[in-house]
Amino acid sequence: VGFVHDGGESICSPRRKGGNIVPKGGPETRDNDLAQTGRGLVERTRAMAHRTESAPPVPRSSSGHSVDLEAVAAEGHTCNGRLDNAALPVEEEVASIDFRGNRDKWFEGKLTMVGEGLSFVERPPQRETGSYAPNSGYNLHVPDDNDQRLDPFEQPTCCWWPRWVVTGSAKRQEEEFRVHPEHYETLAERFGWDLNGIDSADGVARRNELYQKIALKRLEMQPANASHYLKHHNVQALYHRLKIDKFLLWTVPAKNKWYTPIMNTLLLILCCSVPALVTCLLLFGAVPLGRPLSCQPADNWVYPAIVNPLAHTIHAFCDFTIGFACIDLALPWRPFRYYAPFLLLIYLVEVAAFLPLAVSGDSNASTFPMMGLVAFAIRFLFVFLAWLWMREWILYYDHETDTVIPAGPGRKRNERGEALFVVYRKVLLLQFFLSVTYIVVVYGFKAASKNGQTALGIATGIVGLIARKVIQHATIKVDVDLSFLMCGGWRYLMEIAFTAFAFVTVKDQDVSGASSVSTYFALAAPVAMDVFDLVLHQWHAWFRFRCWIRSWPKSLFKCLPLDPLQLPVLVDMDPDGRGCTNAWPDYRRGKVRFAYWAFFAGISGNMFYAVISPVLYYGQNNGYYPYNQETVANIYVNILQLLDGEGSFTEDHYVTSLIAAACLAALLFIGLISGWWYLHKYCPAQSEYGSTFHVQSLRKPWFLACVLLVCTQVLMTYVPLYNLQARVLYADITDICPLWDQLNDFLDVNTCDNDRACIVHGMMNIICDYNEEYANIPLCTTDSRKEFICLINPALAPCLL
Repeated sequence: VGFVHDGGESICSPRRKGGNIVPKGGPETRDNDLAQTGRGLVERTRAMAHRTESAPPVPRSSSGHSVDLEAVAAEGHTCNGRLDNAALPVEEEVASIDFRGNRDKWFEGKLTMVGEGLSFVERPPQRETGSYAPNSGYNLHVPDDNDQRLDPFEQPTCCWWPRWVVTGSAKRQEEEFRVHPEHYETLAERFGWDLNGIDSADGVARRNELYQKIALKRLEMQPANASHYLKHHNVQALYHRLKIDKFLLWTVPAKNKWYTPIMNTLLLILCCSVPALVTCLLLFGAVPLGRPLSCQPADNWVYPAIVNPLAHTIHAFCDFTIGFACIDLALPWRPFRYYAPFLLLIYLVEVAAFLPLAVSGDSNASTFPMMGLVAFAIRFLFVFLAWLWMREWILYYDHETDTVIPAGPGRKRNERGEALFVVYRKVLLLQFFLSVTYIVVVYGFKAASKNGQTALGIATGIVGLIARKVIQHATIKVDVDLSFLMCGGWRYLMEIAFTAFAFVTVKDQDVSGASSVSTYFALAAPVAMDVFDLVLHQWHAWFRFRCWIRSWPKSLFKCLPLDPLQLPVLVDMDPDGRGCTNAWPDYRRGKVRFAYWAFFAGISGNMFYAVISPVLYYGQNNGYYPYNQETVANIYVNILQLLDGEGSFTEDHYVTSLIAAACLAALLFIGLISGWWYLHKYCPAQSEYGSTFHVQSLRKPWFLACVLLVCTQVLMTYVPLYNLQARVLYADITDICPLWDQLNDFLDVNTCDNDRACIVHGMMNIICDYNEEYANIPLCTTDSRKEFICLINPALAPCLL
């Protein structure tokens, strides 16, 4: 890119040869001669600029100072008034870069961290032949006798482009396409790209190799040194204090092998998912909740006074801590004393909202439908308000003095922190709305018919995809590791945990259960697609389709010229890219990260269900969860479901749900192995990046802590939804305390009905066993309860005996 003469080629393109910078010849000898003379080069440049309608802008470095073209050109580092690819740092220079020296610029994702050469971008003057409209497209007809390559933007929209999407290739694009410099200029303005070194094939190849090394170097960044961790006692420093980060690195192979990501994924599950799982089991399995359906205040107070508020307080702690890391990676925490009062306030508000109902003595008012959703909304409201209240000490906390810098003329404004503060506020809102969607779907999935469950399974996959894109764009300013953790790890784990826990409510419409296959497939398909995404997103054919489908409808239906986003860019434009643009290299790196989180979340989410549900099935609180059909609570629920004609939950449902979760986890593990093997064999650059990312993620204690917090967040969201007292899954039950009048209504019926007989017997057991006030009535003291029912209502005798 730069000034272009009539032949359409660069006047010169300096390159390194044996440590020296030598010119690369153009189509004419005089161009070579001019290229070797700095002063002649500047004269040639000024002569060309004079032929344009407007003079070129004064070249400036990234620091904003003017550049002496004559002095720089005389040194052989410029071509056409721009820094060429020879000015880019070589491998040795990249290896010596200290990213910690310029932390703010580094976190902005700009290439100013590498040196002046990578950030020196100047727009060339507009040429006389051809015109360009920034927001409409291209109208370029440049006479070019030497370059016979195809101009894709001059091809028909309706026929040529679809054929190119199907039959094109990356090699063909490199060899046959002639793309005008304005195309890259437009994209550079839109995405903040640097265009140095892309005006020749050699420059592009060298730039791609260089940016890959920068991307790998960037992964090694440690935002805080060991001394910072040793001075604090918190979850972020825990992994460093216990030497877990060193142990994890000790288990990693010395060299990047194809199986390195597999080992690291399993290690991350072991050190992050398992602690979150243990926390969940202690809270929901070890704390006794009392007798379900007893209608006594002594058995109703534990959940609203301890379990529910503690779960939401832990969730709030995770919200705060992840937010601190998003704003300040230099020290990704804040003193606990600053936000502990808000955690205590959330606990007390949750207790005050629901405990009076439980101990009021009114059995019909102890809970209400969707009580768990109301508790979730209360927690979010206070977290959001507390986040706004804590703004000053979050942004202006001084690490050295352990105090908040007071407002005044001497305090420097934290512009970057203020921007990230607003970003995380948006993230909280997005996470809340997505969580509410999944919470509502939990009940909707149980209440829906078989076909409705299939439709909801597909819909949740679509909602999850949209949510990932929205959160990814919202966190574009956040550190790349945390951005992918939130839009990839958190979102995938939410979807997969919902899928695993929803397996238990899948309905069978016949004895064989074959009709439920479509529902299981609809739930598992979005998760199983992650197995293929890792391979699919590395294909140029897919990327062509992706670029084309994003812009083609707009160009076709709005009668606009082709959008520049329709053509894949094969040049590596951003080593810190998130995969949101049409630059193929950073798109592939971004998809490697997404695949990493998809496999991690898939295995972790199904593991959560496979471990938690048996504890809730056999544990002391089994009557509060819908797994064990022998508990009195589930007998009562099944009775009500039989009355509504919905069928009942059986042990076969639970066993099938465990098999489905195990099969899905096994499929994801096979995909993890095969996907990384494919990358290692056919995509070595992406394999190297993925292996390096895996290794570096294990050596960052703060990052391990954030993964642990995300896993804990998801469990504190989902497990309470299936509790009887939360009334989300059980929202359709109007009365969780059985009444004697309900039994009398059925005893008055004088027809023999097997289902009705089972209902009568089941309700009799519930009333006698879980209501102390009925313990001494004749029905409950009789040895044979069935015979007693037959005496009262002989019509039911053939059914019961």
